[in-house]
Amino acid sequence: MMSSTVKCEAPTVVMIGCGPSGISFLHAVAMRKQQMEDEGDLEGLARLPIVSVFERASEPGGVWRSQRACIHDIVISNSIVDSVTDESSSDDGDESSSDESSSDESSSDGEAGKSIKSHSDAGEVADIGPESCDHQTESISDDSSSDEEKNCITYPSYLKKKAEPVDPAHKVTNMYEALWTNGPKEGFEFFDYTFEEHFKQPLPIYMPRQFLLEYMLQRVTRNNPNIFADNVTFDTQVNYTSYNETTKKFETTIEDVASGSKTTLYFDKCIWGGGVNGAQQIPRGIRNLLRQENYLGKQMHSSTAGSYLDQVKGKRILLVGDAYSAEDLALQSIKLGAEMVYILSRSGKGLCQATLAWPGNKVELLTNLQITGVIQSGKGLRLSETKYSAKRWKSKLVSGGKTVDLEDISTVIYCTGYKMNFSMLDPLLTFPFDEYEDESFPIDDTMVYWEMSQNSLTELVDEDIEPPTHLESDAIAIYPHMHHGISMSNPNMMFSMEGSASMPLFEIDATAWLFLNHIIGDFKLPSVEEVARLQTVDVMEAMEIPDLRYDMDVNYQSEFEQIEDDHWTNDDNDPRCMRLQEESTRFMLRILASILQEGGYPFNIGTREKLNEKGECIRNMLDTSWYNRTTLDPDSEDIEWRT
Repeated sequence: MMSSTVKCEAPTVVMIGCGPSGISFLHAVAMRKQQMEDEGDLEGLARLPIVSVFERASEPGGVWRSQRACIHDIVISNSIVDSVTDESSSDDGDESSSDESSSDESSSDGEAGKSIKSHSDAGEVADIGPESCDHQTESISDDSSSDEEKNCITYPSYLKKKAEPVDPAHKVTNMYEALWTNGPKEGFEFFDYTFEEHFKQPLPIYMPRQFLLEYMLQRVTRNNPNIFADNVTFDTQVNYTSYNETTKKFETTIEDVASGSKTTLYFDKCIWGGGVNGAQQIPRGIRNLLRQENYLGKQMHSSTAGSYLDQVKGKRILLVGDAYSAEDLALQSIKLGAEMVYILSRSGKGLCQATLAWPGNKVELLTNLQITGVIQSGKGLRLSETKYSAKRWKSKLVSGGKTVDLEDISTVIYCTGYKMNFSMLDPLLTFPFDEYEDESFPIDDTMVYWEMSQNSLTELVDEDIEPPTHLESDAIAIYPHMHHGISMSNPNMMFSMEGSASMPLFEIDATAWLFLNHIIGDFKLPSVEEVARLQTVDVMEAMEIPDLRYDMDVNYQSEFEQIEDDHWTNDDNDPRCMRLQEESTRFMLRILASILQEGGYPFNIGTREKLNEKGECIRNMLDTSWYNRTTLDPDSEDIEWRT
């Protein structure tokens, strides 16, 4: 027995959101608590935070919940091998885009992607969809007469609760029903609960959304069945959070989404876990043009397309944007009988450009084009030729350029990504992001006369290209005034976000441990000056890696605009391209390795300087997954089905 003589007031933490971030943080606290109890660490136990999680949906899972939020997404048969046959891929984050700019940014959720992307003004944030997306669940019967039901995993009662309809103003962003991961399943596997333990049978390379959600939830509830009931208030949204400098407390106003009742609570720490997919991003120029010219088809964001997919049979659709969501929706549409799928890649640099084969040749990529009109009495679309400028982050119409007419387009789906939703935070708390939006990563005096070291691209792109005054360091998950999600202007404020290592759940889990170590005092946060120095070191090293410099430096990007299409840099299967890909993947994993060390994470992939054997295995897995896409043979006998 343990008897405590240690008196310490535990810090209180408000966690905004119970998606993967909230789930991982609760699990990290539970694991540290168990470890401390086993070791008899009374002082450590006294320092563990009291966590209050607020989630506006009726269940945990965040964006991983399906649009219909039905219990069938949670209670899933263990016999999945027969039902899991497709190897299509998907993401829950995508490219940003606007009407004035070309933006097919390959923001990956689970897959290593070629680090070539284009930047844009983010466009308008808006909700549009084919129908209302109120979250409702079917009633659950206590009877379990069928064999299939007897083989199902049973979840605590809170997951079987019938969700009340949520007001559209509180609508959350969810994945569509049929979404598949865009990377190998191993990138989603946790160190403390393996797939073998959970599924107890071999699995396909890629996984459907609902199976991974089930796995995530079972991981945290198997040893702590009341972890959500004890720590999470569902059907409750955070309306506003501010920090009182006098009391040193966060003042958080919450609202019950059913009754509308509001309460203000006070906390020592705040973790934002609203997700990078918090608000749909819609190119308002295209949307308004189609409305003004009376386009008769449907318009929707990719996140709301799930309820529409069963209507695509025999139809022709246009996907705007060419990253992971476009890839997955194209494959799903073909599977469900679409006549033709067009993918509009305005920059020609997105993920779908690297996919060399599509089932049945029913996908056509349209590059360097922009929607400029409506034809065929509202049933068709006219596209005009554009030229992209990296320095201006925009596409400009080519005078006298070609036009392409698409007839009988039933639907336009915007695969144009999301914005982080900070609407519940006082602007003073989001200072790092607001500052970054205005200034990006300003270079200091040490980079004024900097020259890139010689590399495999030196003969093509001069190493003495002068960098711009500001770099897009978010490409490597670096924001000034923040240390891996911890705000330097107010270290009590933390932001849980995936990094750039293409392993989002792993990265979020690692960040949860770092935040916990920070809160209980086991991690000493560097000074503002030291964080700035460390970030400059990382940015400088990334600038030496061609793929990563391309992401950050618009001047470097501009040089690539002059490269001929048949150059080896445009062949992802060229060994030189592969080496560049592997170099950038290795760099991002080394950054992740440093986060794991700082958080005391129980799984180790190496150090900031060098990956260990496990780290190199992960690097090889991510890169191989990418090559599996780029090596598809359009002349293969399996082209009718292989993806």
